[in-house]
Amino acid sequence: MSVDPDSNIYKVFVKLLDEGTEVWRPVEAFRVSHNVYQLSGNQPEGEEWQFKAGSIVLCEQKKFTGDVVSGLVAVSAMQQK
Repeated sequence: MSVDPDSNIYKVFVKLLDEGTEVWRPVEAFRVSHNVYQLSGNQPEGEEWQFKAGSIVLCEQKKFTGDVVSGLVAVSAMQQK
């Protein structure tokens, strides 16, 4: 889902590592192409993201457990040219 319908800024969920349970951080991202986004924003101190800010990632839709909400999640890093 787009954060701002008049911009290319989207919300992509990035998995947090070493949390003991599945935790996702919403991160602003720019659309590069279909299902490919570049993560922006700042990684809060003390959090370890599966993909760092600035990474170009492939995303897919995910329905979150226990929620009626779905969103884009980063699933793999893309090679940067």
